[in-house]
Amino acid sequence: MKEIIAQFSGESSRALRSGEACPEAAEILAALSAAGASIEPLHAGSDDPRLSRYFVVRVGDDAKADDLAQRLRAMSPTDAAYIKPHEEAPA
Repeated sequence: MKEIIAQFSGESSRALRSGEACPEAAEILAALSAAGASIEPLHAGSDDPRLSRYFVVRVGDDAKADDLAQRLRAMSPTDAAYIKPHEEAPA
């Protein structure tokens, strides 16, 4: 399972968190659905407006994660989207 860390605009992130209708959020959700990905807030309990814009997207395989991260970065409501590196124990 790959994880993408994404940051969206304020309006889009509010809609993604609340389920409100928003064209930009609908575009994001359509891309996630096509890739078989899930999304959830990275800082679920935070009221901080800066932290509330970050989400973690989980994708089943590497190729889909690469394609989805590129697709998200091309969308106007996306400020950033990168694949989270694998965590490794220090050597």
